[in-house]
Amino acid sequence: LFPNPNTGSFRISFQPENNDKIEIIVYDMSGRNIYNKSFLNSGMFDQELQMNTISSGIYFVNIQNGSKKLVKRIIVE
Repeated sequence: LFPNPNTGSFRISFQPENNDKIEIIVYDMSGRNIYNKSFLNSGMFDQELQMNTISSGIYFVNIQNGSKKLVKRIIVE
């Protein structure tokens, strides 16, 4: 997940461990869901997210691939 910090535009790139769909959910500090999208898994995952309308602050990015789950923190300036 890069760049971090960013201005609301960032890239998620990783090699999935299985063939299940990939779901990206972004939460603000209060736990409100501000972005939710599922992607088909076709090998190497490389997606740029454009959220240029969100306010500056700290957000949590939940990346889920089947039963594998990872949460990363990003800073939007």
